[in-house]
Amino acid sequence: MIHTNTLAKTYFFIINFESKIMTKLIISKFLKSIFTTMLALFFSFTSVYGQPLKVKGTVTGDGSLLPGVTVAVKGQQVGSVTDFDGNFEISANKDDVLVFSYIGFKTLEITAIESSMEINLSSDVSKLDEVVVVGYGSVKRKDLTGAVSTIKSEEIEKINTTSFEGAIAARAAGVQVIRSEGG
Repeated sequence: MIHTNTLAKTYFFIINFESKIMTKLIISKFLKSIFTTMLALFFSFTSVYGQPLKVKGTVTGDGSLLPGVTVAVKGQQVGSVTDFDGNFEISANKDDVLVFSYIGFKTLEITAIESSMEINLSSDVSKLDEVVVVGYGSVKRKDLTGAVSTIKSEEIEKINTTSFEGAIAARAAGVQVIRSEGG
């Protein structure tokens, strides 16, 4: 016959063992749920703040579409140029600063908040005197080697000529216009 004392000890041992196992299981499930919650929060924040935004839009200036406007993400080497109709498309993160620059217009910085933007640049006539347009691009006047002539539109209007090229040749020293047939 088994003593009640021994039986009680065995019963207490089994209950104590089951209690420890149950406690470990409860703690394990609790830690798993905390870990899962933290993981879900982490991925939800990274999907909101780290996801690139494809920003599209149109750039205008003084009422007309501007082709060739430089669009860049400030502080990064990501950039784009507007097409012939002034349209642009660039990848940026939400809250990145987009920089729009074009010769003869003030540089504009705008925060990328939404995927569609309409940009209007204002003209900056003071900087236009510093740029000389040559046959293969544009150069700042101080960096140009050679002669530079300036002809105002009022002077061209006063000249009685049949073509634009003839008016330039009449006002700028050393300019000769030679017409060629074909292409």
